[in-house]
Amino acid sequence: MIKYYIVIGIIYMIPYIIMIGISCLKDKLETDRNFYGKDIDPKEIKLINVSYEKLKIERKKFEKCTEMGQIKYIYTQNFGDEQLILSEEEYNKYFPDMFVDTAIAYFIIYKFAYDSPKGMLEAETKLIKPTMEKKYEEDDVKEVKGLIYESCKNKLFADLYRSESYYNGRTITHRVYINTKKREGTITGKSKIKPGRYDWMFSDSSWYPLETKKKKRNKFLAFFAYLNPNKTDTIFHAYIALGIYGIYFIAWYKLSKIMSNGHYTLLHIVLSLFMLGNFINVIYEKNDYEYYKNTKKEISKIHKLCIKVGNIMQMICVILFLYSIWCIGH
Repeated sequence: MIKYYIVIGIIYMIPYIIMIGISCLKDKLETDRNFYGKDIDPKEIKLINVSYEKLKIERKKFEKCTEMGQIKYIYTQNFGDEQLILSEEEYNKYFPDMFVDTAIAYFIIYKFAYDSPKGMLEAETKLIKPTMEKKYEEDDVKEVKGLIYESCKNKLFADLYRSESYYNGRTITHRVYINTKKREGTITGKSKIKPGRYDWMFSDSSWYPLETKKKKRNKFLAFFAYLNPNKTDTIFHAYIALGIYGIYFIAWYKLSKIMSNGHYTLLHIVLSLFMLGNFINVIYEKNDYEYYKNTKKEISKIHKLCIKVGNIMQMICVILFLYSIWCIGH
């Protein structure tokens, strides 16, 4: 019987070996679909919206001072390294008499967008220091466009879903932060490059645009590729349940004859806890996939069957875990 178990184990491991082989061929087969920041044309960065966030400022928080014979009013609340300073004329404009205790200042928020055949960016920046007037300057817009380009020119962008960056020999970025003395904000970018013939097989395929037309795939190759635990809709945890259930089968019928009740029960608990963790992880992956609306499941029947059988077996292991706990108490 042991020889049969060894043969079955080898057959069971073949898909894992092929999956590892596919991963090793990634550099040769995968298309470079990253959006390079160096390809951005600063002139094509468009201002798409300007909004104003209100801030109530109080008269009592201004301090009067004289500088080079000029009277100025300095707001005591600092905005980063910046200060809100009003001339005497401006102060009298916003606080014309003693009965006016507050005035409204504005944080200017710029929204920019960049779109090209290779990729797209969205950026939002906010001035750290408020302004008293509800208006913006064109020079300020040009400055922000330059800042966006400088922040992105050495980056590689992809839609990393819930991550901001990922290192795989080189750093792939989804979000860049702007943090200067004058402004703060974020830039998000993603690629628009279409997939090559084999790109769907690799774990990062969900970071890039999907195929617009459904192409016929080799079902066995798809099964091996989706064993990769890092793919969005992996069957890794469901497939591993088959192997663990095999161990459980042997433990249930064989090891009970040679192990003491205590060790036998302990083995059940360990294996059951492992499968319980797998079961919870599969549920999480399913919810996680539903959240990621842009990813489509294009999998074979054997792929779906493996998921269903694996999940059923994990449910059985959960029941056996509860049975093992019951055995401890009796």
